[in-house]
Amino acid sequence: MKLSQILGGLFSRPLAATDHQTTIQGRVITHLVKHGVIDARTVLHMGTTDAHKMFTRLRRQGYLFRADNPRGHFLVPNHSGSGKYRVHYWTGKRPERRAKVRGGRS
Repeated sequence: MKLSQILGGLFSRPLAATDHQTTIQGRVITHLVKHGVIDARTVLHMGTTDAHKMFTRLRRQGYLFRADNPRGHFLVPNHSGSGKYRVHYWTGKRPERRAKVRGGRS
């Protein structure tokens, strides 16, 4: 392998989201609009294997606060009481509506 190929792989853009990931992202956004908060366990139950990658994508799109913002999340003790997990706040951004109705309906 050439050095340019190795270095090119390090700085390439991440892959685009698949249809399945986009569907789960829609469910996550719907949950955020309805409840205002979400945690990693809820996202995992929706069908993804990496909730934190989903949180990163939602932060880039503006649905969640930045990771370094202390008002963007709060810590909740877990069931056993020996640890804590983060619950993330929604920024209030709503998804854009489509101009046309899908499916050829008018």
